[in-house]
Amino acid sequence: MSDLESAELCRIMESDDFAMYDFTLLKFNDEVLQQYGLTDLPCPVRVEILDQVLAGGIQLTLLADECELFLEQRPESKEMFAKLYARLNYIAGVIAGQSGEDEAAAMYLVRAYKIYIGNAYEAPQLVFETASKYASALNKLNRFKDALFVFDEVFFIYGSVEESSFAFWQEAIDLNYQRGNTSRTITLLEHCIEKIPEKFPEDIRTSEESLRDKAIRYLARTYQDKFQYTGERNEAGEYHGKGTLLDHSDGSKCSGEWQNGIMHGHGTITSPGKFTYVGEWKDGKYHGKGTVTVADGRIFKGHWEYGQLEGWGIYTDAEGNTIYNGQWHKGQKHGRGKICDKGIIYEGEFADNKFNGMGILTYEGGERFEGEFADDNFVNGILYLPSGTVVWKNGEAVDAVTEKEQKKDQPATQKIDAEDRYRGVMVGLAVGDAMGMPLEFLKKEEIKARYNGVVRDYVKPKAGHLCEHLKPGQYTDDTQMALALANSILDKGEFSPHSFKRRLVEWYHCKDHRAPGHACIESVRRLDDGVSWKESGQKDAAGCGSAMRVAPLALAYGNIPLVEHSTTQSIMTHQDCRATIGSILTAAIIGILLERDCCNFDRDSFLALITRVADYFEDKFELEKKEFTDLLKKFPEFLVMKFDDGIQQIGTSGYVLQTVLAAFYAFLQTPTDFETTIINAVNQGDDADSIGAIAGAFSGALNGMQGIPARWVNGLEKKDEIVTIADNLLKIKGKVQKESV
Repeated sequence: MSDLESAELCRIMESDDFAMYDFTLLKFNDEVLQQYGLTDLPCPVRVEILDQVLAGGIQLTLLADECELFLEQRPESKEMFAKLYARLNYIAGVIAGQSGEDEAAAMYLVRAYKIYIGNAYEAPQLVFETASKYASALNKLNRFKDALFVFDEVFFIYGSVEESSFAFWQEAIDLNYQRGNTSRTITLLEHCIEKIPEKFPEDIRTSEESLRDKAIRYLARTYQDKFQYTGERNEAGEYHGKGTLLDHSDGSKCSGEWQNGIMHGHGTITSPGKFTYVGEWKDGKYHGKGTVTVADGRIFKGHWEYGQLEGWGIYTDAEGNTIYNGQWHKGQKHGRGKICDKGIIYEGEFADNKFNGMGILTYEGGERFEGEFADDNFVNGILYLPSGTVVWKNGEAVDAVTEKEQKKDQPATQKIDAEDRYRGVMVGLAVGDAMGMPLEFLKKEEIKARYNGVVRDYVKPKAGHLCEHLKPGQYTDDTQMALALANSILDKGEFSPHSFKRRLVEWYHCKDHRAPGHACIESVRRLDDGVSWKESGQKDAAGCGSAMRVAPLALAYGNIPLVEHSTTQSIMTHQDCRATIGSILTAAIIGILLERDCCNFDRDSFLALITRVADYFEDKFELEKKEFTDLLKKFPEFLVMKFDDGIQQIGTSGYVLQTVLAAFYAFLQTPTDFETTIINAVNQGDDADSIGAIAGAFSGALNGMQGIPARWVNGLEKKDEIVTIADNLLKIKGKVQKESV
């Protein structure tokens, strides 16, 4: 490039109308180019990718795409920028390939090659060879449609076949024939026989036949025994409909539904001695629900996207010693999950196949760590040992407490079984709701005046109250909707938004919906009118309606997959992300409390854990302000105050932040005393029934039904039905966790 051209290039790059394309990322530096093997390209523009680009901080592929848009807007600049654009695409392809993005790599490399050809530049052989490499990779990944696109594009722009590239064309021929595209196969064979006849047998080379007849004869001789297909075809002769393809070269067999020459729909592929996949396909790739069984006994079962596990899935090793049930991203354990490995159990957050985030790691001997992990290592939390506990901060053990000190002043309570805890959650929720029912909408001073002090048992609402028609021990819409959610789970054996929608509409029509909030009743009315559950929720509703009913999800699923299902059930009535966070956090607290021993319950460490959990969920929803965690961080200060003073600092309105955290505060003040927790919670008034319901679910999860006063249980509306629902949720817990993929 001449000095004049270089100066003009710099001028255009620095102009205002080109400012949106950050070409300052591109500088001249042979060392970096050499590192990536780019120095031998006969392109006059030499490019350095800054360290942040090399580290993946900025995607050069976006820059290549933006360059294309700029050239469309500035056609007079095309000639000057063509080589730079070709170079950008080539580098983008190399980087994409190194990142495992084979499809993107192939597309960028082909685009780079087309620019060279279209502008009559000498195309570097390296571009062609790299495009060939990624086309082959796509083919081996069963991405037949993408591979054929690359093959066809290279065939179109390259225009000739050389001996060095015959392997590439051979693969293209094989793939076209395998798809049943006989016409395209013959065309490719004609081209190769003409350009490099030395690659074909003598009788084909010397025959007086036409190129087409030679290609047809060679095809019949060479391929008739390689692939065997039986089934339906379309008008072009491609496999289309139900059919079976057998590859005699390796014995692999594909059987199922086909569309235009590739697997699409439900099907099975078996590769002898390697693996078997049974499930759904899309464009020749595993896509949808399916199971891969490897020859060595490993099993991958779950939801696939273009050949990789994505979403919820289960992995089991050959001996059955390792089982993972949880979220995946691009074939790696990533997100919430639980893994059991030879007696060691971890339940929490994963990233890139490692423990990353909040979680609990339990060892076979009973030792466990609860807190934050990074790359499989302890970061912040508590390590529980037979001799006591050890506090970890910033990756180091900083404080140890002996067993004797740890158990000082702790009550000797009998261990509570799972059945009693499940009953404790559902009955506790209903009891707290029924206790708060007559006190809802009242102020603390009004409660004292109307009921001559603190309410300690079920009472009938006074005249003029919205629930004046209800009797002592009856609950409100909080429990009604929680039971609707529970029954919808039991209907299907798993959570289903459509089943929950049906149960909500039934509740809406029963004419006994008790003091529901505006967001809930209006959203369910919209559901009844046929509005999709994804759109029915109120846009700016940040009330507690979705948090107060979420407990059954924690019982059915434990901690898996609470985020997804809690979010879904929440947005059906409340679209505001604060309501979603409140719902997820409520379910998470219940799920974690179900695993806690009330004999050794450490309030401070539990509060620290929940604060980090809340912070994680807020990060997921990108709130501008950390409302939940900001308030939770003040709890140590509130917990040393008198209860009434502390809860007033939090607030007791129906705003989800106040409702959930007021209930949590009431629980933390007296974590092993259900009765005191509920009395404290409901006598503040305002949203008393919801605060009581959520606090009751929390306390019931830790203390079980045995911790609830018998007079409250016996006087509760439909207590036997609620107990039965709790028992049934326990029965299906293992099933929905295992099959939630």
